[in-house]
Amino acid sequence: MFGFIRVLRVKSRESENSDTLRNSSPISYLAVIMTLVQSLLGLHFLNSAPSELTYGLSVFTVVVSSISTFIFFTILEILSFRSPRLRFGLHIGAVAIYVLFWIFQAQTKSLLGFTLVEENFFQIFAPEALAMLFGEAGPRRLGFALFCAILLIPIEQAIARRQTFGTVLYGKRISLGLGLLYFLLCYSFPLVDPVAYFLQDAGHLTRLEWQIHQINIGKEFPYVKNTVAQLPKITSQPHVFLLQIESFNANFVEKKSPEGITYTPFYNSLIGQGLYVDKFYGPSIQTARGQFMIHCGIPESLTAKSFIAYYRHRFHCLPDVLKAAGFTTLYFHNYNNGNYDNGGPFLARNGFDTVKAMDTEFLQAGDRRFIWGWGLQDDKFYQKFFRYLDGVERQNPGQKRYFSSLLTVSSHMMFDQVPRRQRYVYAFPRVTNQHYANAIRVTDEYLREFIGQLRARPYLQDSLIIITGDHSFPVGEHGNYDNAVGYYEESFRTPFLLIWNGHVSPHRETEIAYSQLDIAPTLLHLLHLEVPNHFAGISMFEKQSTQHVIPLIQPYGGIYVGNVLYPFKYIKHLASGKEFLYNLAADKNEAFNLIDSPNFSGMIEERRQSLKTLFLNQALLNKDQIWPTNLELVKGPYANHNG
Repeated sequence: MFGFIRVLRVKSRESENSDTLRNSSPISYLAVIMTLVQSLLGLHFLNSAPSELTYGLSVFTVVVSSISTFIFFTILEILSFRSPRLRFGLHIGAVAIYVLFWIFQAQTKSLLGFTLVEENFFQIFAPEALAMLFGEAGPRRLGFALFCAILLIPIEQAIARRQTFGTVLYGKRISLGLGLLYFLLCYSFPLVDPVAYFLQDAGHLTRLEWQIHQINIGKEFPYVKNTVAQLPKITSQPHVFLLQIESFNANFVEKKSPEGITYTPFYNSLIGQGLYVDKFYGPSIQTARGQFMIHCGIPESLTAKSFIAYYRHRFHCLPDVLKAAGFTTLYFHNYNNGNYDNGGPFLARNGFDTVKAMDTEFLQAGDRRFIWGWGLQDDKFYQKFFRYLDGVERQNPGQKRYFSSLLTVSSHMMFDQVPRRQRYVYAFPRVTNQHYANAIRVTDEYLREFIGQLRARPYLQDSLIIITGDHSFPVGEHGNYDNAVGYYEESFRTPFLLIWNGHVSPHRETEIAYSQLDIAPTLLHLLHLEVPNHFAGISMFEKQSTQHVIPLIQPYGGIYVGNVLYPFKYIKHLASGKEFLYNLAADKNEAFNLIDSPNFSGMIEERRQSLKTLFLNQALLNKDQIWPTNLELVKGPYANHNG
């Protein structure tokens, strides 16, 4: 489609058949054209991207990036000038890659890194993911890219036909020299050339993995605690429901649209019935990462998804603990593929008796009209779950206690598939935040069905309910609409509500911040389970006057790590070494970076040192030292308890 670039014939003073000509190649005009395009897009990126993505970048960066683009295409020309077919293939591939990267950059206002592609490569090919990607790019951008690619052929050929001079490049020596220069540019400068940045990101990840490999762990299994078990009778326990709402941004709770429409009216009405935490964090982004921290109680990996990378490692997660305490454990995912991100297999391996997705076992022909976006709309999902639970209960009425973990899907990105009749905020949404408003509003409406189904069943009257988000999602608060980009609060803050009527008095926690890592310890506290575990968080019902450290992990864009010790939030960008410190109480928009303030030098050094816990956590994950195989640890009443 793109064609290959016509190589100009350089007339040698001796002969066209001289050794010089046979061992030389003219500069490709494709290199010139792509360099010009990259220069323009680089300048546009500096002017349009969120500020945290352009620190350290300048016009000089654009110039160096353009040089790297020119070198890249020139190297391709040198390597392939003797083979028109090879040149044809390389040109097509290189231009296609650049166009795809540019589309991503235009849509997300960020650069596509190796880590993002490597971690999510196989998930990209899910039908819903492909539809989302094409929808995100949009027909205009895709059409424009195709038009430019086709137009490139006659323009380049016209220039080539009129060319009257040539520049001779000598094969191996020049190619090696240019390759070395390209490497030095990638190693020494922040770049906005997409291919160079992609390679830079791969290099950053490799260096980080090597640094973590060098960590001396010291004590084996440092997370392990409580080696003696004390368990109440299972029939004295409540049922436990852990509902995780997809992409739940805390900024939309108890808020209204500019037109005065409340985004989450039903969720708001539940807040007065239990414990609501004003400052609650999902310490990372993406469903698999949030679910790992919710269920396993330790920080997620910096360099991989634990569901995939550590599938065969030993954990003792919350469903394992509750199963050993006598609970019947169920996990339901409102998507048609329970193996997505290896979530189903990991959770089945780590304590859930039953793991289900909304596949052909549950979906019938009549359900098709309720399937949109990424799956079955949530209210129908809840109905199917409770019918399944009824069947389990009939097998042994009144004798079981259930731990049920449910994940919704109706508010999954890109939020633009909400049926017309269910758009309660914007009938004709035009921008992402309006699409999100519709999605979170209809998801809130479906939540009524969950509560209604639960409270309609007498055998579930004593139930402890947690309603939170699997992760948050930025919706333009800092010009960002992508959860793989940025480190601001909207990327991490998600709601948390715990309801247990008759046991937990309504209370609003406004001072202390908590996170998904604190969910498992909180449940153990409320259920009076003194059991062996490896949970890193603390119970929300332990009396405390000081704030504990909450880790933050943005695994993409060069990896941002940090923590919140409210009201201060510290972030470090591992790829560049850039640091940020914000006072969240005084600076809610995170507009003033205090990192260079001498007043906070002591605090900053403490925060730098505290990052060591995240690197240690990564080393423990890599070396499978979260939970031991020593059976003595779990023998006795804990292992043999049968309720």
